Amino acid sequence: MINILMINMLEQFFNREKELDFLERAYRSQGFELIVVYGRRRVGKTFLMKKFLQGKRDAAYFYVPDASPATIRSQLAEKIYEQLGIRMEYAATWAQIFTKLFRAAKQRRIVIVFDEFQRLLDIDRSAISELQRAVDEESQNSKLMIVCTGSSIGLMERMFHYGQPLYGRATGILKIKPFNFSQAYRLLAAKIGANPVEAAELYGLLGGTPYYLSLARSTSWLKEAERLLFNNTSPLYWEPELLLKTELREHATYFEILRLLAAGKNSFSELAGSLGTSKTSLSYYLNVLIKDLDLVEREEPIGGGRPIYKIKDNYFKFWFRYVFPHMSALEMGEASQALEHSKEDHKTYMGQIFQEIVKQAAWHLKMPFKPARVGSWWKKGAEIDVVAVDARGRQAALIEAKWRKLSLKQAQKTLQQLEQKAAALPYPVKHYGIAAITIENPEKLRDQGYLAYQIQDIASADTDFDTINNITR
Repeated sequence: MINILMINMLEQFFNREKELDFLERAYRSQGFELIVVYGRRRVGKTFLMKKFLQGKRDAAYFYVPDASPATIRSQLAEKIYEQLGIRMEYAATWAQIFTKLFRAAKQRRIVIVFDEFQRLLDIDRSAISELQRAVDEESQNSKLMIVCTGSSIGLMERMFHYGQPLYGRATGILKIKPFNFSQAYRLLAAKIGANPVEAAELYGLLGGTPYYLSLARSTSWLKEAERLLFNNTSPLYWEPELLLKTELREHATYFEILRLLAAGKNSFSELAGSLGTSKTSLSYYLNVLIKDLDLVEREEPIGGGRPIYKIKDNYFKFWFRYVFPHMSALEMGEASQALEHSKEDHKTYMGQIFQEIVKQAAWHLKMPFKPARVGSWWKKGAEIDVVAVDARGRQAALIEAKWRKLSLKQAQKTLQQLEQKAAALPYPVKHYGIAAITIENPEKLRDQGYLAYQIQDIASADTDFDTINNITR
């Protein structure tokens, strides 16, 4: 039986039940399975794999090292013998390793996990070709379950695309996403007793990465910012720099793009002008940040228009906005400037975070129709924070998100202004709404035909996105 030291970073197995169930159902199939599991670093892939392997007799876990092909094969052969009892030939080739695994699994269910599988593309592409051959020639009547995990999102996706050796061989694909606000709130409420407002502020600081959230000790965003981000001995102080240097060759250019986005330069032309680079080069850099690292998103206004680019991850957004500009002082152990900057700007910053939180929740909040698309709208200086549209494009819910406590009078004034802005939108049926920390007498607004959401409604909305894409061969 595989010996695994289970270190539960989150004290409980939060919000990964669907992913674990997906893996367990594949395991119970007893037929050949090639499962792809990928997602950003620190999102919990390895933890999920160890949880899945726990208690399984014929199971092996292998972390693909950054080493020579011969070293990788030698270490893999050793792991297979230690954990599965299958002895390989001396200096076994990939063909011999995969063939022996498939044939040993004719009689029993065997599971093997390859962590950071995408490294083989750079180190030894013959491993990918030999796996394809083994799947094609040996998978019939084999009970082998192979799980390939990776943190380079673009590489993992491309390895199984059309034209690649493993295209059509995967039996299931599972993308592990960061937690949304509702999931983060449940974790923080259970771990440190955070209420919805405190959880939203910590979510604005740490984002949805489970590892970052697990480091929170108090419900004060400011205390946690000082301890975790404005402290040059904390791992989260160095994390963005280490990640970008590890993943990217020209990390300085990507750093500058993220700095510009955090400073509010979010149009393509603004970025190109500030960087002094060609449109072709900028498109390439943005594509890497969007598709390979999943750190940036491109957003078009509902109904069409000029797109903008935004940092997708709140932790990176906070770091580039408040840590990076003050690194000289922080290096000297002086955090007062960064603390004051983040305190003064906090309401504005949280207004942006809250807008994204309401967008997440809009898919599941109570409204007169089921949304088919959710986004924002902007044109010539006018903006509507959240727009949800039905499948036929006839109905739209238009919502203003305010990170504050609203009196009834303030809410009504905001809704009146919203109706004026919405005159430019073409939807035959418009539902107007407001979201805030709290709203005085929200029932009265609802009786008047408006949508009214408070932070408690949003935190308790069932916003568990489907993270599973099951592909049948």
